[in-house]
Amino acid sequence: GSSSGWRGSGGGAATRGRPTGRMRARRSARRSARRSPPSTIACNFLRAASSGTRVFVAAFARGLPITCRFAPLAADSLEVELDALLRAQKGSVSASALVVERRRLPWIAGGWRLNTDKNSVRKAKTHASLRSWLTLLEAAGSLTRQEQVSMVPPLFLNVGSGDLVLDACAAPGSKTTQLMEAVSSSSSGVVVVANDDSLPRAHTLVHQVKRVASPSWVATHCDARRLPTVFLFDKVLCDDVPCSGDGTARKTPTVIWKWSCVQAISLHALQTDVALRGAQLLKPGGRLAYSTCALNPIENEAVVAQLLRADADLSVVDCAQGASALKTLRRRPGLVSWKVADDEETRRKEAETTSTEHSSGALLTQAFTPPLAAAATTPSSLSSSLSSTPRIYDSLAEVPPPARRRLRPSLFPPEEDRIKAQVPRCMRFLPQDDDSGASFVAVLEKKGNETNAAEERRETTKKRAVNHKMPEDASFVELADVYDVGLL
Repeated sequence: GSSSGWRGSGGGAATRGRPTGRMRARRSARRSARRSPPSTIACNFLRAASSGTRVFVAAFARGLPITCRFAPLAADSLEVELDALLRAQKGSVSASALVVERRRLPWIAGGWRLNTDKNSVRKAKTHASLRSWLTLLEAAGSLTRQEQVSMVPPLFLNVGSGDLVLDACAAPGSKTTQLMEAVSSSSSGVVVVANDDSLPRAHTLVHQVKRVASPSWVATHCDARRLPTVFLFDKVLCDDVPCSGDGTARKTPTVIWKWSCVQAISLHALQTDVALRGAQLLKPGGRLAYSTCALNPIENEAVVAQLLRADADLSVVDCAQGASALKTLRRRPGLVSWKVADDEETRRKEAETTSTEHSSGALLTQAFTPPLAAAATTPSSLSSSLSSTPRIYDSLAEVPPPARRRLRPSLFPPEEDRIKAQVPRCMRFLPQDDDSGASFVAVLEKKGNETNAAEERRETTKKRAVNHKMPEDASFVELADVYDVGLL
């Protein structure tokens, strides 16, 4: 082992390597953060995000309840099994805090929520039978454990018979299986193309979708920004797009350690490109759902505004007028105005200071450990105790010229009346509204005539192909690929 890190042998014994001062400080900070109460972690996160009320803080402090979907064909029998299991458990435990209750999700068929989080089910001995039951059904494909807000975007696509559906960022596959189960139970002739840019995640995707035992799906591995135009799709789902993930703080509190304002700024271009490519692959009359598990409007409403600028045929759907079951979803409208926060300069200075004083580990511990007294302080004192304050910009005109290459105009609130009228139709789901995670969903439709659009695509293809002769060697390579000359 090298002297720069801690290396363990197969039996777990340490070799010659010893942890450096910086590594010890990082581990100590993480252990301290794990021991910190959830309310402290959530409060520290909200300080950095410059938002939040005590209700919001309290919602993030609680563990995320377990939610799951039963396969449509087995839903009735599985609900009976779940009730019997919970009744037996209720009679065997003495403490009321250990009793698990279940509640049906009224806006999705086969959706259930348990009033306990995954850590409690994993650690408590009284929940051993429930844990085994959930694990067994999930392996058999009869149950899918999926976060509540993750079930929402596919519902608004309204997949029908004969639809061709694209899931642009499909891994790990829970939404793809949700689409497949809806298709198998109510529609015919539907094909779902599930794509992901990461090869390991694509393998996970295939493993998940195979549990549905349906032939109506195809898995691809491609950058969602560069998906080829083989054909157009009736429905496009741009969910699980790379984002800062601050809406998952209830499920993964460690997201707070790496959260920053500059992270959202750097992801904005990628998110916009993925959504734009999805819109280009959408048929006229088709529907696109864009969703993230982030709260920053730069990753949400700003991306939708850029979509509306890029394609005049797109419009945001008012989902409040949808099916009666979906009206029970507690949601909030999209934001029309926001400020852009930039902490890039501050984080760079802190990194330089930390690199020069890493041997003591004091600054690193401060950066990773939330103050234990934070949960009991007022919002004003929280903001004043910040070690670093990001720069806040109301408009692009306030941004200094050196920073305008990073802070592009599309980050700021829209000024066009047409866009400002549509952005409030987007949906924000907050944890305090329905005891869930946080997410953002926007549903868009493309107008136009499909026949005219097909003719325009053919004309464009003809123009690109005119008088472009290939060299003889390139022509032979193409011919060899077609006829597989290597086997001759």
